[in-house]
Amino acid sequence: MDNIYIFKNRSFLTLLILLGVSTVLMVLNINISINLRQVFSAIVVPIERGFTGIGGFFNNLVNGITRIDELEKELQSSQERLINYQEKVLLYSQLVEENTHLKKVLGIKEDLQYETTYARIIFRDPTLMGDYYIINKGAMDDLRNNMPVVSFDDNGNLFLIGKISEVSLNASKVKLITAKSFYLGVALEASGYVGILSGQGSWNQNCSIDYIPSEADPDIGERVVTSGESDIFPYGLMVGHVSGVSKSVMEEFFQRIYLVPKFNYSTLKDVFIIDWRPSAQANKIIENTYEQ
Repeated sequence: MDNIYIFKNRSFLTLLILLGVSTVLMVLNINISINLRQVFSAIVVPIERGFTGIGGFFNNLVNGITRIDELEKELQSSQERLINYQEKVLLYSQLVEENTHLKKVLGIKEDLQYETTYARIIFRDPTLMGDYYIINKGAMDDLRNNMPVVSFDDNGNLFLIGKISEVSLNASKVKLITAKSFYLGVALEASGYVGILSGQGSWNQNCSIDYIPSEADPDIGERVVTSGESDIFPYGLMVGHVSGVSKSVMEEFFQRIYLVPKFNYSTLKDVFIIDWRPSAQANKIIENTYEQ
């Protein structure tokens, strides 16, 4: 009976069996797909993340190197601009200082009672003697031999440094009062006693004054000026200060005085050359005196 029922309904039963098998296969397929996807994800995702991290690292590394290179270029450019700015600031400060100095020089020149020519020292005696300067003015500037050369201190006070001893077209040699063969008539400013100054020709830049009467009593630090008894140097130019006095028993009538010049050989930069000529009538009288 059952067999007859099965036989008669075999198509339906076959359909049910196929449906059941299909359902089971579908469920198994879903689970296998899910498991395979999970397994695949578990394997692939870390690798993918690793490659992504490595790629990001190298990308950041390249970007960092590029940025460092850009920053180095910007730093170099900034340093160059800073150096350029510092050079301009230095140049500007030098120009301001030079302008201030030239204004001071011009102010002093205007106050002088003599006709003068301004000059700069461009060379110094390289020996220990320190006997001369070379200045940047010459015959083209109407300079001539034996013209007095003076300089000035911070207060604008003039002092004698020497005289022109050699002239070329655009430069001149200044023989200093400290040179050994330099002689000059000077006077003690306070007492008026007159003597002859001579350079010592040594690195210490001192001078001596002879033929000062023994009755003179000069003070240490007393000012010494030009005596004016000359056809080269006018009266009253500051020369230096008394630094010592030598009184010898062998010298009954005279004493020797030591003098420190006003100028500093190593630091002097600016000078004025004085265009001074003594009175022609005075020269004539002096010449007539010698002739008699």
